[in-house]
Amino acid sequence: MKILNMEPTKAEPVNAPEAVNPIANDPKPLLDPFFEQPPSRIMPDMDFEVYKNLPAANASMLKKPTAKEMLHSLIGPNIPTPAMMGGTLTHTAVFEPNLFDTDKWKEQYQVFTATKTLDSKAALAALALDPRPLITPDMLDTARRSRDAVWNHKEACRLLLETGKCEVSAEAWDADMGCMRKVRIDRLPDDPAVGVVDLKTTSGSLLLRPFVSECFKYSYGLQLAFYMDTLAMIEAKPRETAWIIAVNKEAPFMARVFEMNQALPEVSLIVRGRDIYQERLASFVLSYHESRWDGYENEQPSPILTA
Repeated sequence: MKILNMEPTKAEPVNAPEAVNPIANDPKPLLDPFFEQPPSRIMPDMDFEVYKNLPAANASMLKKPTAKEMLHSLIGPNIPTPAMMGGTLTHTAVFEPNLFDTDKWKEQYQVFTATKTLDSKAALAALALDPRPLITPDMLDTARRSRDAVWNHKEACRLLLETGKCEVSAEAWDADMGCMRKVRIDRLPDDPAVGVVDLKTTSGSLLLRPFVSECFKYSYGLQLAFYMDTLAMIEAKPRETAWIIAVNKEAPFMARVFEMNQALPEVSLIVRGRDIYQERLASFVLSYHESRWDGYENEQPSPILTA
């Protein structure tokens, strides 16, 4: 019989693996144009695909809390989710109703009728044959009903009928940060005293307290602060007020208008959002200059405290 050696073996020392750079290629050449200074301008007729390729910081990236996430939002894959597609359809229906009711814009999408969901095998097979994003008849119906709810709201109509333009792009040089920034605004009234108008779809409540929670969750104050500050770098007169037209994307399809005014700093979500985005934009600029894109890997453990 073979006797097994039961003596404990000496453990081999464990060496930490070498740190792996999550950015396989140096992103700096891609970001260099963000730090060059073209003329600041408002572009009311710029195509969205052209706008997307403008090299500039934007509100969407600044909703990410770390430099690593901001970088990923700029150079990572950008695959629209069904929720994003639904929001795009509703925006088109509200701000460009004549376009929405024609077939021209549908050239960008596939109307998928095989199943009601877009995560089925049939949907994946359709995408393999045609890379255009999928939408369903239900998504189109939701956009139409959301549009009707908006246009049936008295104050929403007043804001949308103010003289101005929809889907307005702008870019400006941020002298304090030393980088370009860009915005695309749902509705920009000609009169700066009116402010800016933004449409939000929601499956939540339109009561004030739940909607304020949604504003915090999705950083609406940050987004609108970034919009208004960017415009202030171009226009002679600053815009003090942002209007959110919130509309349900589920029955019974109601709309409500909320006002955000930065003239009330102690309660304004815009003022709070400005503090957050400025800190993140400064982090983005520093990360570019130092070629270091950190997440949470160098911080101390964060304590979780209970009330």
